[in-house]
Amino acid sequence: MYMCFTKTPALSPSGDIRPFANSADGTILGEGVVLFALRRLADAKRDGDNIFAVLNSCGSSSDGKSRSIYAPDAAGQSKAISRTYQPLDYGLGSVELIEAHGTGTKAGDAAEFEGLKLAFANDETTKSRGKQYCALGSIKSQIGHTKSTAGAVSLLKIVLALHHKVLPRTIKVEQPNERMEIEQSPLYLNSETRPWIAKPTQPRRASVSSFGFGGSNFHLSVEEYLDPHHKPPRLYSQRQQQQIVVTLSATSPTALQQQLTQLQRRLNSPSISLTTLARESHQSVEPHHRTRLSLVASSSEELRQRIEQLQHQHKAIEQGESLTIPNAVWLHQRERQGGVALLFAGQGGTISIWGAIFSVSLRRPANRGIAMVILASLARGCTILSILSPSLVSVS
Repeated sequence: MYMCFTKTPALSPSGDIRPFANSADGTILGEGVVLFALRRLADAKRDGDNIFAVLNSCGSSSDGKSRSIYAPDAAGQSKAISRTYQPLDYGLGSVELIEAHGTGTKAGDAAEFEGLKLAFANDETTKSRGKQYCALGSIKSQIGHTKSTAGAVSLLKIVLALHHKVLPRTIKVEQPNERMEIEQSPLYLNSETRPWIAKPTQPRRASVSSFGFGGSNFHLSVEEYLDPHHKPPRLYSQRQQQQIVVTLSATSPTALQQQLTQLQRRLNSPSISLTTLARESHQSVEPHHRTRLSLVASSSEELRQRIEQLQHQHKAIEQGESLTIPNAVWLHQRERQGGVALLFAGQGGTISIWGAIFSVSLRRPANRGIAMVILASLARGCTILSILSPSLVSVS
């Protein structure tokens, strides 16, 4: 196989593969083995199988009459994509991730991208979506061209992306090929792994292209499986005891002891709630005070125990010593050393905040809803969401 490839201009002289990149100069070969368990959806649901994704349709075409056996044809590839969606009740307008054949060759990538643009242009469901709403990628940037298993590996990537609700990144693409004019298309190259925030009205949908020598073109439409019996995890349970933090500050250890005595009295009142105590303490704390205290507790009784622990240490506290009890008490006694007068974070600092929000939602799926609320509130009147995730532009 390798000897056959060396007789074509397909292999990369630099020894790397960069699909759809300005610096792309060819492909490299890899090896892969993939095994899928395919069942009719009704049978899998009946037997309680773990369903990772749903394969809805497959389209094919042949453009063997093109210039040569290894010369791709955009019109033929576009026909396979369009045929995939003909029997479905949705089109490319609802697809937000495409796993391309993406071999990294100049001719192959250019033809494939042209075929994708042609398919999108002929699909009426894309008219209302605007530009750059659909992520484009290729697993070949990570493992090379696995030849006969290339399509299976691409499908595996899409299935896992749908299952984990993540838009996977394509690596080694520093700058998209300028000739593609990707900014004017419905597609964008996804260079960072991000949570896949879906519309509430439809499942996440993706597609896979696999094109072989001799003009054998295939395209698959895949969507996530939505289990009607699945209940999303709750961030907070009513049965769980929520920990609160009570903060106090004073000009001296003696003044702090007086505040602790007052706090004990308030805890004896049946009408006072722990949340109220915590909120009021946060409002009254003075950060510039020399003596500062934080108490962590999940109940009134636990807060009393924290206060008693401090009272047993009153001599050390009076002498100006600091005290730390892990997950319970933090007492700091010394003058603050300097401070930040002004902070100009700049765009870099801003992006890191948005990145942190996305990172949290990736690590904990239950946080995705909260992340979207935060980003939506920050983005009113501007285009933060479109910068962070182009596929979110049309999500409101």
